Amino acid sequence: MGSTGYYILLLCIGEQLTVEYGGRRATLPQGLYAYIGSALNSLEARIRRHLTPVKKVRWHIDRLTTSPHASPLQILACRTRARGLEPCIASKLAAKGYSGPPRFGSTDNPSSPTHLFMLSSSCSTSQQGLRDAAEALEYCCGEAYMIPWIYSVEPGPVR
Repeated sequence: MGSTGYYILLLCIGEQLTVEYGGRRATLPQGLYAYIGSALNSLEARIRRHLTPVKKVRWHIDRLTTSPHASPLQILACRTRARGLEPCIASKLAAKGYSGPPRFGSTDNPSSPTHLFMLSSSCSTSQQGLRDAAEALEYCCGEAYMIPWIYSVEPGPVR
């Protein structure tokens, strides 16, 4: 069994995208987005799945990761066996003024309004959003590390 923990998948949506999820519909403007997720069985396998563009749509985030208009940019992660940290991470991003489509990825978590946050209207100006996401993860999990690139699971420095 792999490690367990939480992650933030940073995605660039290259052009406006309308997505249907859980009986809802949202139009996402282009920009940089952060998706908060958990992996309570295998962090590495969950991240690999998110980075695979062709797959069965199972979770709300799959609606984005299978779209040709959304590209993964970076993944921040923490290893922990603690449960229920998504609301903490989401509240830290919301406190910074970030928002996203209601209940996206958080239908099983009523204390989180969303697990998808728009960090910037431009993917090229991602430094502040990346720092804010890393700080939220570190605050709630006690650590944050960057997974360097697609299909790699070796930790790298956040800053």
